[in-house]
Amino acid sequence: NLTSLVIGPGVSSIGRGAFSGCSGLTGELALPDGRREIEPWVFAFCSGVTGTLTIPDSVGHIGATAFAGWVGLTGTLVIPAATTNTDDGAFENCPGLSDLVLGNGVKRIGVQAFGRCGGLAGTLSVPGNVTDVGDYAFVNCGALTGVTFGLGVTRIGSYAFLNCPELTGVLVIPDSVTEIGVSAFIDCAKLTGVTLGNQVARIG
Repeated sequence: NLTSLVIGPGVSSIGRGAFSGCSGLTGELALPDGRREIEPWVFAFCSGVTGTLTIPDSVGHIGATAFAGWVGLTGTLVIPAATTNTDDGAFENCPGLSDLVLGNGVKRIGVQAFGRCGGLAGTLSVPGNVTDVGDYAFVNCGALTGVTFGLGVTRIGSYAFLNCPELTGVLVIPDSVTEIGVSAFIDCAKLTGVTLGNQVARIG
């Protein structure tokens, strides 16, 4: 029955799963600056929270399933430059998100980190500081029309873009990529071609 939550600026730590499943929470949630980590599961399945989410610039790590199931989350999500990891399922099933901006510090996109974010549209830019795009990372992101990979990405995981039917045009895999996982682009029927980089050693 919890309906509102205010986190004061002096709060330095919130334990994992602390507010998981508080579906009665409504409105926007403001996270105070100064936090270094968002713990796993901490706000998972808070389906009543609406509007945009601002990740404080100080956050270096977003834990597994931290914001999964926020079906009321809308607009653009910006992962700040200080963040190095978005762990497994961090934003899974947030279908209201329309745009994703990955900061220049992100090194890893976790397994299914943005899976089932069906509202993500336009072209997704994966910057070159990201080395690993995890398995199922963008599965069922049905509105994406394009994806670009920066020079620095070394692995595109299995089923990473499974069932992204609006991806169109020629997919360019940069020279830095050495591995493309099993069925990474399965059911992307509108892709018209693929240009493979010269370092690809394994295609699943």
